[in-house]
Amino acid sequence: MMGMVNTVFLLNQATPDTSGYMIAGYIVIFSVMLLYLLSLFIRRRNLEKDYETLEEIEKMDAEKKAPAPPRPAESLQK
Repeated sequence: MMGMVNTVFLLNQATPDTSGYMIAGYIVIFSVMLLYLLSLFIRRRNLEKDYETLEEIEKMDAEKKAPAPPRPAESLQK
């Protein structure tokens, strides 16, 4: 008899309102996604800057390693 009373009591309780927790959960999830997208954007921008810097360094190294220009013919006849 006692078990039946507990079952009836549980069935008479109203469902708690948890919509506040659901909204808070969505806010947290979308905030984390926004931070992740912002992080990806910043990383891409930094990667592009690094790539440009590396290209400039490579260009400078190529100019340094270029063979010396030939001397004029006058200086060779001396």
